[in-house]
Amino acid sequence: MNPVIIRAVAIGEGIPKICVSLTSKTKAELLVDAQAIVGEMDSSGGVVGNIIDLVEWRVDHYEEIDDSNKKLFDVLENLRHILGDKPLIFTYRSAGEGGAGRIERLIDERLCYATTLKTAIDSGLIDIVDIELFQGDETVTQLVTYAHAHDVKVIVSNHDFVGTPNLEELVARLQKMQALGADILKIAVMPSDMKDVLTLLEVTVIMSEHYAECPIITIAMSECGAISRVTGEVFGSSITFGTLGKVSAPGQINASELAEMLKRMHHLL
Repeated sequence: MNPVIIRAVAIGEGIPKICVSLTSKTKAELLVDAQAIVGEMDSSGGVVGNIIDLVEWRVDHYEEIDDSNKKLFDVLENLRHILGDKPLIFTYRSAGEGGAGRIERLIDERLCYATTLKTAIDSGLIDIVDIELFQGDETVTQLVTYAHAHDVKVIVSNHDFVGTPNLEELVARLQKMQALGADILKIAVMPSDMKDVLTLLEVTVIMSEHYAECPIITIAMSECGAISRVTGEVFGSSITFGTLGKVSAPGQINASELAEMLKRMHHLL
């Protein structure tokens, strides 16, 4: 597996990288939260921003989005100024995959989805774009090609909030993401018990050891699956998502605590 290097952050190498998602509804709140990521002090006096490797803007939560996407560039420009060289992921999570679903209220949902992502890519201010696998092969292929033409890396993702598909299905989805040209593969599932968590972890090992040519991210959501957020280095998941207070998915762990757990795990290996 070849690591993906973005602004000196090597994804797929060493300790899993920590990402925090911005889910604020307004520009003012968003910029305050971004500033907190790079400047907030943790309880030991360390700067929280130093332990966060990547930042994701979950634009589906943003109330000031419109069907023309004219306001996206201004927000992205402000975020880039605040975050400096910290890699920025642009994500519109659809309602069907656990997102806030603002675009779905507009006409021609898929066109709006693609247009929104292309607007972010065109800005030259993002490093990675998240593209949902189930937007359809044609949409995914077009967006992957467009992103790569603009030197933007791609996460192709799938989030199952209903349950945990069987092992063969999960492997097949990850392999399809890779075949569609993803730079990073991501899948998140909702476990009903620890057997589902073990299935997710086994899939991670199978992919990382036998099939993956690029970094992968696997997550078992909810408190039941929290173990999957701290054992990435053991099983082969390259990024884990933490929080500074606002969670973007069930089972997320405080970023400072997560960093400490990852370090301890690393020293045991």
